[in-house]
Amino acid sequence: EENEKGMKALLKSWGYVNGRWSAVFGRYMFLALISLAIVAAVLIVLVPIVLSMPDSQMEHLPSKLATFAPLFLVGNVVLGFIGTLFLQPLLTIYYYLLYRDLKATQIAPMSLEKERSVKNWLTFFMIFAVVAGVAFVALLTMASVATH
Repeated sequence: EENEKGMKALLKSWGYVNGRWSAVFGRYMFLALISLAIVAAVLIVLVPIVLSMPDSQMEHLPSKLATFAPLFLVGNVVLGFIGTLFLQPLLTIYYYLLYRDLKATQIAPMSLEKERSVKNWLTFFMIFAVVAGVAFVALLTMASVATH
């Protein structure tokens, strides 16, 4: 819609959320809580079923689960596809409506001084994220080599 790219797009987004980050964060947390509620509902149904199995069946549970592994894999892929097929468009609409609302109710455009300051912070955090990511992978690699 705005055809902004790179740093200009980040600065514009920053300006939209400026002063309202807690409301935006709350909306994202709302979606996370809905996802958590769905997972909890599935667990609430499945855990009692497994726990109600007699001890004699519990001993053989790993081998029984192993025989159904291909079915679980196919079921997971199918459910993942169905979930993505229905959930992703809803999330996209939700995020677009959030963007549209933030854009329409933007408090005030940023001053050039504020824009420079935000640009410097964003650049710093991007560089930090890359360096921290590389360092993390390096540490994991060294730890893996050290344990083998």
